[in-house]
Amino acid sequence: MNHILVEGTEDEKFLNSYIRFLNIPALDFEIRPIMGKGNIHSFRNDIDDLIRRDVNVVIVFDADQSFEDTLDQIRDALSGIIVEKQEQQVPCFLFPNNHLNGALEDLLEQITKREHAKIFACFESYSRCIGENYITPNKKGKIYAYKEALGILNTPFESCSWDFENLALDPLRVFLLGSLRTS
Repeated sequence: MNHILVEGTEDEKFLNSYIRFLNIPALDFEIRPIMGKGNIHSFRNDIDDLIRRDVNVVIVFDADQSFEDTLDQIRDALSGIIVEKQEQQVPCFLFPNNHLNGALEDLLEQITKREHAKIFACFESYSRCIGENYITPNKKGKIYAYKEALGILNTPFESCSWDFENLALDPLRVFLLGSLRTS
């Protein structure tokens, strides 16, 4: 069994769709949003219990403004959990590509289908048009607008709207294939 901790429900939906797309045979997994990486300390006992029951715990969060600070925050939260199974036993992946600052939304923008890329080009034109005196949509707002424009706002992430073969997903694919246990 694999237990994947993520920050929020969009991360859960995306990973669920992408893992199913990878079609890993005999894979048993559960994805649990913890509603923000700042809440990881509240899940220490749960993580400890899962590890003691030999459940494979995997963490997938956003790197946000600092990849290193986020990794340190995770390491700090995991310190002291079952000494014989140190934090290297809890694989971590930080969006967008496990080495740069950013978030799931950065990755999603990279894997939009080529025929829909003009939606994001419109945001650039829009931002230039209204200038610096107004607030423009943030990354989450752009992804929301993309999904709304395609009529997929309340649907799972599917390969018809996202390019699951995109090279930008290679670091995540390699991480998942190397970190998730199959039965």
